[in-house]
Amino acid sequence: AEGKKAAFLDDVTKGDTNLKNVTPKVSDHLTRTKILGNIKKGAELNKVPKPSEELTRAQKYQFRKDRLEAKGESFVEKLDKEGLAFFNEIATAPFSEQAVAFLNAYWGEVGTQAEFIYSVAWDKFKYADMHARGVNYVHKYKEGNMLEFDIGLYFYEKLCKFLEDEKNSDWKDEKFAASQPKLMTAIVRKKEVVDARTLIY
Repeated sequence: AEGKKAAFLDDVTKGDTNLKNVTPKVSDHLTRTKILGNIKKGAELNKVPKPSEELTRAQKYQFRKDRLEAKGESFVEKLDKEGLAFFNEIATAPFSEQAVAFLNAYWGEVGTQAEFIYSVAWDKFKYADMHARGVNYVHKYKEGNMLEFDIGLYFYEKLCKFLEDEKNSDWKDEKFAASQPKLMTAIVRKKEVVDARTLIY
């Protein structure tokens, strides 16, 4: 067994082995108001520092291995039964309810963006979901609770184009600076997300 493990690690170092991406079991929609209140007392998350430079495939494998071996539990594992149930409930709620939960949890940080979220972002988000489902009429739309990655990019692009239009200049006011997206190609955006996932998982 030790010999096989050593051979595998040797292959990884040489870059001959394809590593599979691991996805989280729980959605990342976080309502910290109630969740953080249900984290088990005395529980602490052990952090593994995130590398700042571009890593080789073998180094990424080693980084993930170090994180897995770090003593402690994941955030979800730190939740008690009630907290985890609430976490999963929010993650499967319709988009508008997720937005309410998000604003309730982070009102101190993003409360000033509520008008933008519901007047602009939510509208574009809804139409992105309609586009993904092939729904042409709002009255036939049934609100969803999750966007595929490519549709998320589509939403982002539509939001950028909306703000580029001169007639929507009011929404580019300084008070909505935190909500202003930065336009980039889907390839660049996807690379950022994939790189982040690789380092995290």
